[in-house]
Amino acid sequence: MNHLLERIYAVAPDWFQTAALNAFGWKIRHERFNADYDRWQRVFAENERRSWSDLRDEQDERLRSLVAHAFEKVPHYREMMQGRGLAPGDIRGAADLPKLPVLTKDILRTRLGALVARDVRASSLRKGNSSGTTGSPVTVLWDRRVEVANNAAHWRARRWAGFAFGDSYVSLLGRTIIPIGRTRPPYWLWNSAWRQLLISSFHLKEENLPLYLEAMADRQVRFLDAYPSTGFVLARFLVESGRTFPLKAVVLSSETLLPFQRETIERAFACPVFDIYSLAERVMFAGECDRHEGLHAQPEFGVLETVDERGEPVPAGSPGRVVATGLQNYGMPLIRYEVGDVSSIMQEPCACGMALPRMAPVTTKAEDIVVTPEGRFISSSTLTHPFKPMVNVEKSQIVQERPDRVTVKIVRRPAYTDADTHTLVAALAERLGPSVKIDVEFVDDIPRGPSGKYRWVISKVPLRFGVSAEANLYE
Repeated sequence: MNHLLERIYAVAPDWFQTAALNAFGWKIRHERFNADYDRWQRVFAENERRSWSDLRDEQDERLRSLVAHAFEKVPHYREMMQGRGLAPGDIRGAADLPKLPVLTKDILRTRLGALVARDVRASSLRKGNSSGTTGSPVTVLWDRRVEVANNAAHWRARRWAGFAFGDSYVSLLGRTIIPIGRTRPPYWLWNSAWRQLLISSFHLKEENLPLYLEAMADRQVRFLDAYPSTGFVLARFLVESGRTFPLKAVVLSSETLLPFQRETIERAFACPVFDIYSLAERVMFAGECDRHEGLHAQPEFGVLETVDERGEPVPAGSPGRVVATGLQNYGMPLIRYEVGDVSSIMQEPCACGMALPRMAPVTTKAEDIVVTPEGRFISSSTLTHPFKPMVNVEKSQIVQERPDRVTVKIVRRPAYTDADTHTLVAALAERLGPSVKIDVEFVDDIPRGPSGKYRWVISKVPLRFGVSAEANLYE
């Protein structure tokens, strides 16, 4: 939707917004649910019964085709490979990818035109932007086949949660469904094309949450699709009200899922939580099966690597920087693209029986790490524990401007006392160490970012991997 249409939509009456949403929903449904989508689902179902050896051979074949295309049609890759004395035949499979350099976001920004295949017009490609959570947003172009493949991969991950297209569900994500300035309900719209109740994440106030739950009950939703942070807000309200809202499953994505969030959401909705890992750049997809022991990467969609600061593979089980190669985008191939996250590859087979490769949950986003003067990386997951007993804290946020100091912003509840501050600071000090001073700042609210996502840890201190440095979000 372009900016003019967005402005019209924002001031239009409710009936017009509902009609526009449904017209758009039916349009997207026809584009993304077609014969290619059905073919992908058949491929996925078959591949979930195959051995990893067979899947790897098929993935290597897809990779060879992509590299040959990139060499012939994409100026950046031709120049880069020729500069290294490489030909397409030198990349026979995923094991040969380290012969190529990592594609950084800076390269993507500065060489956008040179990364587009010469046999397509850039104007004919779909355009998307990353959220900018690992730095300045980047623009990515992809062809139509990626649109369908991405949708199929997304619904495959949802299928592992027992969630099929056509089931009634509620979405609590970052789109501006309702004008942000609205002060009266409804704060939601019904998308009949998808049987989807879209609820505004920009109106998550305590007084509105009972209305959200009433709307969910009216539509008899069976699944929740949310960010961990937005799902947690709704879940915490239920738990503190002594209520549950039983669903079949909750599917979460786009943010690091923290353990206490999973625990609270599962308790509130009396169902399992399934974590999905996907990227706006359309280079890989991963999701949890019903064993919840890591996330299964989808090898048909992309190649997953974890590497060190030199771009070399790290051993299975060791944390490294996530690098991915999208296998479906021939309009603008992204080969060995560094996504800005940290994870590890799990070597042991999954008890579910699928041979799809697995990655550990992304518990430490590269931009969400507190860096101490000693150079220690303190993950956001570690820092959640001091907040678990803090029942009198409505919202919190950790901001780091420099290595020796952090500021904890707190939105207090009425029962909050100085004892809460003392307990929290003492527990944080245990994890951060004596070299980090902790300041507490009481605020009225901690707003979400423009995308609707909530940043819990914000660090402006660069992350150092060996001789290189990666900027956190706001640097």
